[in-house]
Amino acid sequence: MKKMAMLFAALVFMNACGSAKNPSSDEAGEVVANSVTPAEITSAIIEAGEFPEMAERGLDDLAEYYFGIDLEGISEASYWIAPAGAYSDEITVIEADGVAIGRLAAFFEDWVKDRADMWRAYNPGQARKLDESVILAGKNGDIDYIAVFICDNPTEATAVFDGFMQ
Repeated sequence: MKKMAMLFAALVFMNACGSAKNPSSDEAGEVVANSVTPAEITSAIIEAGEFPEMAERGLDDLAEYYFGIDLEGISEASYWIAPAGAYSDEITVIEADGVAIGRLAAFFEDWVKDRADMWRAYNPGQARKLDESVILAGKNGDIDYIAVFICDNPTEATAVFDGFMQ
């Protein structure tokens, strides 16, 4: 859990100070934000990795799956989840305003901890994925994102996510 908190703090600091990547420019040289949806990001992560059979969900069912999540400030979401009871895998990307990002990070830290405790009771291999999960924030132009990667290779998922951030 400390690893996730430190990673999140480092990413928030990097975003506040600017990243090494630059936004794209139009023909007149004006800086423009690259438009990317959470679904485009999660789909790219799913295509790049090896995952159990998973189903994609969106903003409409976000509160149904992530029970207790505060939807204020969230504009779009995409998450892929494994069938209940079989795997702990989740690939989640949410577009939200900057104020919501910190609140969502705290929610997901608790979510991961609670899920890890549940999985530990009957499938330690799946609990390991939660223990090694990544929660991070990113920015593409003026759009803020938070991501949660619970999977065998969260480093690969992070690399794909980072490729979309500007």
